[in-house]
This record gives sequence, structure tokens and C-alpha cells, in this order.
Amino acid sequence: MNRIAVFPLLLALLAGSAAWGQHQAYRLDRQAQWEEWTFPPGLLQFDPDGAFTLVAFPDTVNAALDAPEYTHIGAGNTEIQGGGRRAGSTARAAGIAAGNIIDGDYQTFWKPDPNAPLEDWWIEVNLGRMVPLTKIRLIFPDEEGARPLRDFRIFGTRGYREAIGQDLFAYSVLGGTTRYNDQTVVEYELSPWRELTTRILYTGAESATDITPPPFQPVQYIRIRADSKSEDAALAEVEAYTFGENVALQAIRRGGQLEEQSGRGAVLIDGDQNTTWAQSVTGGRDVIWVLDLGARYWVKNILMLGAEKRGYAVGDMVEDHLLLGSAEESKLEVGDIDFAVIYEFLTPLGGGRYDLQYFLPTPRAFRYLAGVYKNRNGDMSEIMVIPTGHVAGVALESGFIDLGEFTGDRRSKQILGIHWDADVPEGTHVQVRSRTGHQLTEKIDYYKKDGTLLADKAAYESTNKFLRGDTDTSIVAGSDWSAWSTEYLEQGIFLSPSPRRLLQLQLLLTSDRPAAAPTVRNLEVRFIDALIRGIEGRIAPQAAAPGVPETFTYELWGDFTEGGGFDQLLFETPSRIDPDSLQVWVGGGALPAVEWEQTTADSLLIQLPQVVEQDADTVRVQLRVQIEQNPTLFRAFVARTEVPDLWQEVLPTSSVPRATQVFFPNVPKSDRLLANLSVAPRIATPNGDGIGDQVQIRFLVLNVEVAPEVWIYSLDGRRVRRLDGGRAAAGYLFTWSGRDDANRLSPPGLYVCHIRLKTQFGEQQISRTIGLAY
Repeated sequence: MNRIAVFPLLLALLAGSAAWGQHQAYRLDRQAQWEEWTFPPGLLQFDPDGAFTLVAFPDTVNAALDAPEYTHIGAGNTEIQGGGRRAGSTARAAGIAAGNIIDGDYQTFWKPDPNAPLEDWWIEVNLGRMVPLTKIRLIFPDEEGARPLRDFRIFGTRGYREAIGQDLFAYSVLGGTTRYNDQTVVEYELSPWRELTTRILYTGAESATDITPPPFQPVQYIRIRADSKSEDAALAEVEAYTFGENVALQAIRRGGQLEEQSGRGAVLIDGDQNTTWAQSVTGGRDVIWVLDLGARYWVKNILMLGAEKRGYAVGDMVEDHLLLGSAEESKLEVGDIDFAVIYEFLTPLGGGRYDLQYFLPTPRAFRYLAGVYKNRNGDMSEIMVIPTGHVAGVALESGFIDLGEFTGDRRSKQILGIHWDADVPEGTHVQVRSRTGHQLTEKIDYYKKDGTLLADKAAYESTNKFLRGDTDTSIVAGSDWSAWSTEYLEQGIFLSPSPRRLLQLQLLLTSDRPAAAPTVRNLEVRFIDALIRGIEGRIAPQAAAPGVPETFTYELWGDFTEGGGFDQLLFETPSRIDPDSLQVWVGGGALPAVEWEQTTADSLLIQLPQVVEQDADTVRVQLRVQIEQNPTLFRAFVARTEVPDLWQEVLPTSSVPRATQVFFPNVPKSDRLLANLSVAPRIATPNGDGIGDQVQIRFLVLNVEVAPEVWIYSLDGRRVRRLDGGRAAAGYLFTWSGRDDANRLSPPGLYVCHIRLKTQFGEQQISRTIGLAY
């Protein structure tokens, strides 16, 4: 035959060397690209260059600044926007407006109308939601035409309506002047106006004497009212401080929810004192709510605020409950939520405990919180969750990335690997996963008018027409998609089936401590054109004795939906083949002769006489080799002569478990990675007489192609030596001559031989003792 270029290392093919052809890349490095992914809004902070990190929550927040971003429902069932828009009167002058008092600019201000009666010299800030305020600060201008208010009081209310159908509130005094005011900045610390029960959740590292949870008062409306008129009276800014952001308000927007038996749990996280959740514990049945925050946070405060009733108040069910929490990340985890008890509050205290504060001096990471109530009835208005530091974990998921559309040829691609550039400080992590497929399909969801999701179209059609709601059509992955891959432990590889046209990615950014967060700068998917849409194969038989020649048949077939074809086969063989055994069939017919070459000891190249380009043209190759490793993976590649240096790997068919692997007899196909360990002699005598000078450590590596690590340790855990070794007949062989890493003879005694195998799928370890004597 004409000599064909030698392919010395199959590994070089898989590593994506230049010989593979034109490399292409799908790159993400701009904010606009990342914002097309699905992730909880408001939890990523982007730099101008497109890099992003986990947002950090400050421990002190001026809740007045973002009041206009919140809305609530008023008495007339109308939506009301927060802000500083209500005033009894406003002076008619350029630049004077009520909204100036929460714009963060001390140079702008509000002035009452000097001609209005005193009772109209007031202004109000609607925070848009109920906020646990610790302090109110007023900033006054002091310039010609604008002077501080001299005599005033500050009022506040949770926003509970005192009359049905009317936005009438009962205000409490939060502060005010006791003498003539000539200051431009005045501050008022707030304290609870009704009983607050606090529980400090220690981790054991804190000292109780050093911990004082901040006092607070829940407030939605702040009103400043002048008690007497003064010349040029003006107010520049109202600042309403709290000890952090209540992320429960954003739970639904960020993909979370609050579930409980009545279906009304969302009122507990709406920031509105007028919406309440009431439950009665009857018949021995526990009352349970579960809050999914939509992301994982480092939580420092959990507040439960009791409901108000006209003329009286009732407890918020704090006296008999379990508070549970979980840090699981549901986007990338499978299974039920594993909750841990945060606090067990099962001893009734008596009386009406209206508000409850859980304070965590050492913040803990939670995505889920749950309350389990045993024996008490009551009404609760709000659950608030206050984090600190960086978000503990955020999951991002791409849409369907069409590589064929990206390149313009609408063909499948051979994906070589995923690369990313990230800063990962100690205690932070960036996890990447992938899945691939060829097809997308439409999915139609059917709903009742009340928003309840129905099981299917039949359930929708059987529902009364007056109760039917909308339908929602979405594009979802087809049946040919793979499951999500395991986490990528290294870059430059690809763990999902390929070639494929469609790809989807997941990123999970996490941090083990509030003060640190990873930063992702870019992510890149590298690929080349696929020879054909896909090709699968299998080997038979799948069991063979080690070291004994066996005749195997490798069968492969292609998916030619997008055209293409191949006329070259390349096999990675465990040993040199028996030339007389080689036979090839195409489409059921035996080829009388084929050109082939054993290019290296572990590779066989076959040139077919014609291009295979039909689905019916199944190729079978018979070859006789011997295996020496359990399992032995038979890898195969196809190519086309007219497309030089473009090789595509044959994937094991999914219809047969581990379809291209051969195992030793009587070794089960299990999840074991290490087996058949032998250490001989068990007591080494390295004195140079040729008898027992070396310990030989032999074992099998099952199911994976990963090099093991072998270490020698003393009994007190001190590392003595890392052993050199490698593959041998029927497994791995490592030796130890009693020397340490400095090549010194070790003292006599017992030592531990420790074997470790770490893979993408897990880690296994085996240890044995070895004696050393002279």
C-alpha cells in the first residue's frame, strides 16, 4: 500500500492538535452575552470588561434610596410605587420637589409652601415595603433661601390599614426636636415599639458578652411634620437605615418560592403588613412552610413579624416551632432537600410574642428555610432574611447554544473542550457542567385561571371552559439530549457526547466564606467541524482472560443525516494484532482485501476501498489481540482521505452498557475503581542480598483510564516516599526498596502503603501495611 502518515500518539488526536484541522471557538466575554443566560437577577456584579463576580451585600443600607423600585397594593387595589412623592404642600420654585429628599443628592431639597397652613407643612416617604429600620437621619441645607427645619417630629408606621378600604395608618413618634434646631444633620436611633423576642444562634466560637443584636423597628411610611413655621424651611434628604437587604422580597423574582398547605405563602415575603398568613394546628397535623430564596446567601438575621388586627394583635407562632435550613443548590443537585435544625423552639413561653428575631453572629449559608409548627395557632405577617457579604452561591444556565447556527453551516461540531479564565480565591469555586443534543421540541403547559398548572392537554380540555387559563409554549431539549455531565475538574476536555450541534452549559459560583468570591472573566467552547453527524460502536465479546489472545469484533455505524462519510479507520489496540485475524465487512459483505498498517504498537490504521456514506453500511472489523488491563477500552476513529487530518472518535453505543470496554472474567462491572491488590513480600529486607530487597505492589484499576498515586507513610502519618511505577502485565506495578524521598534507607518497622485513585467520578483509596527489617 502507499505509506500513510504515521500517527504516533492517539492522545495527540484527542488533545486537539493543529493536525485536526481548523479550530473554532464560541467565546463568552461580554456582559450582554452573559445576561442572555438564566440566573437570579441582581446577584452578579459586572465589570466594564465583561468579567463578573458574586454581588456583596452591605451590612448598612439606606432603604430610602431604592424605595421607588418597590411597589405594593393600596386599599383601592391599585399599585402604589414607593418614594418621596407625598407632601402636604410644596413651594413653587424651580428645582423644589418632594422626590428630592430620597435622591441621594444633598444639594437638592424640598421646601413647604410658606403660605400654606402649618398642618400642611409635612412630607412623607413611602419605603415601598416594610423595613426593619435601626436609624433615621435627616439632612438639611443651610444656605441662602434654604435653612433647616427648626421644630419638627418624625412619625412612622408599618403601613397597616386601620380602616377597611382606606389607606389610613396609625403613626408612632420616632423622634423629633426638643429645642430649636440649628444642625444640618440629625439622627434618631430606633427601638421596637412592641415586644421583640431575640434568639442568638451561637456556633460555639463567639462570646455572648460581645454580641448585641441591633434594635430595630419595622417601618414602611416615614412622615416629617413641622411643629412650627420657620423662615426658608427646607429638607434635603431622608435616610432610613437598616442592617441589610431583605432578600426574601426577591425570592420569587430570583426563581424561588414559599410553599405551604394553604397556597397563600407568598404573602409572607411581600413586604406588606396588610397581607397575613394564618394557620391553625389541628388534628395533630404539623403546619409547615418552606422558603426557597432562589440562591444561597450568608444569612445573619431571620425575622418573623406578627400580624396586626384592628384593636389587638396575635402571636406569630414563634412559641412552638422548629426552624430548619439547608444550603443545597437545587439547580445542580438532585434529590430531596436535606434540612438541618437551626433552632428548636418547642417550649411555650406564654403571652403574646409578636415579633421574633433570630440573630447569627457567625453567618451561615442557606438557600432554603422552613418552619414547622406543632401546637400553636396564630397569624404572621412577614418573614425577612438578611444576608451579609458575598452571595454564597449562584447558578447560571445558558440557553441552547447552536454551534451550527454560530458557524453558519448548520452542521454538527466535534467539541474539543471547554476553557475558562477565572480568579478563584481560597475558599471559592467555579463549577462547570455541560449537556448536548441534536433536537429541540415544543412543550405546552396548560393552566387554570387561578394559575394552577395542569398535568397535560387532556386535563386542560376536561376542565370547565370558564376555569381554563392560558397556555404557555416553550422550547425544550429533545429526547436525544444527554444528562448533565459531572463537574469539570480540569479545562480543555469535554465530558458530554460529541459531535453534536446543540450545547447547553451550567456555571455554579460558590464561596465558603462571606468575604470572598470568584470572578469569571470568560468562557470558551472550542470545536472543529464534524466528519459526520455521529458515529457509534461496540466490541464483542466483552469478557476475555488477561494475556491470552482473543478474537474480537468491533462494529460501528454512522449517522449520515447531514451527509459526509469516511474511508479510514484508526483503532487503539491493547497489543499488536495477529495479521491473519484481520477481516473487514461493510454493509454485511466481507471485503476480500484491505490496506492496513500497524503504525505503532497500539494503533491500527485501515484504508477502506470506498467511502462509507449510507446508514445501512455497518462496518465490522475482526481482529485478534490480547488484553492486559481490566477494563480495556477499545477506541476507534474515522476519517476521510480527501479531508486530511480530521479524525472523529467513535462513541460507545448507549444501547449496550460500556459498549467498547472488555473486562476480565469474574470481575463485576461495578463502581469499584481499585481491585486485586497484592503486596509481596509483606516484610522487605533491603540489605542487598537479592532476596526480599524490594516490595512489589500490584493492583488493577477498573473502569477508568487514570494513573493512580502510591505513597508510603510512617505509622504516625509522616510521608516517607511517593513511589514510581506504571502499567505492567495484568495491572499496575509499583516497587519500594525501603528508601525515603531523600533516597535514605528508612528505619525498620511497620509502614503504610496508601493507594489513591482520583477521577471525574469520585475517589477511592486502599491501604496496606508493609514491614521493613534488616
